[in-house]
Amino acid sequence: MKAVSSLIASVFLIVLVVTLAGIITTWLTTVVRETQTTVGERSGEGLNCANAAITIDNVFLSGGTGRAIVRNSGYVDNLTLTTALLINIDGRSVVASNAPLSNFNKGDIETLTFSDSLINCALFSKLVVTTDCSTITAEFSGPAECV
Repeated sequence: MKAVSSLIASVFLIVLVVTLAGIITTWLTTVVRETQTTVGERSGEGLNCANAAITIDNVFLSGGTGRAIVRNSGYVDNLTLTTALLINIDGRSVVASNAPLSNFNKGDIETLTFSDSLINCALFSKLVVTTDCSTITAEFSGPAECV
C-alpha cells in the first residue's frame, strides 16, 4: 500500500508541474507578444517623428486678431498641429481658433487664426505651436508684423 501512495503522489506532482508550466508558458507568451506589439508601434512612431519638422514663417497681428503662417518643413505626411498659443509679455495666452489642424502634409503651408481682445502687437512675446509628435514644436519670438 505504501508503494501505491508514493506512485499516486509522484503522478500528482508531475501533473501539477506540467499544468503550472503550461499556465506560465501561456501567460509569458501573451506578455511577450503584447510587449513586442507596443515596442513596434512606439518605434514606428519614433522613426516617423524623427523626420518631422515645422516652421513658423511669420506672425501678423492687428487689433484683436492674429494670423500665423506655419509650414511643414519635415518629411512626414499626416502631421497634426495640436495646439498653437499666442503668448503676451504678461504671460496671458490665446489659443488658435482652428487648432487642432490635422492632415498637415510635407510642404503644406497653413494659416492659424487667433481672435481675442488680448491680441496686441505691442504686448506680443511669442507663438508656440506643438504637434502630435511630442518632440516636434516650433517657437516664433521674433517681431510680429503689425498690420
